[in-house]
Amino acid sequence: MLGTIQAAEVLKYLTGVGELLTDKLLTFDACTMDFRKITTKRTASCPVCGDHPVVTELVDYEQAVCELKR
Repeated sequence: MLGTIQAAEVLKYLTGVGELLTDKLLTFDACTMDFRKITTKRTASCPVCGDHPVVTELVDYEQAVCELKR
């Protein structure tokens, strides 16, 4: 279900048809089949998406089991 929603957003973006979920968080409760849209605002001081981001890449904190030292 969520993959279909993501695909629909891509199609809306590429075709310019419809309203995108920009600046919104879509929540989905599978038990009740309820959807809810929450409006969000960009924060200029955000370390990820703000005016001067300091988090610029993903970091993998997991190690392979064979690298663990005993």
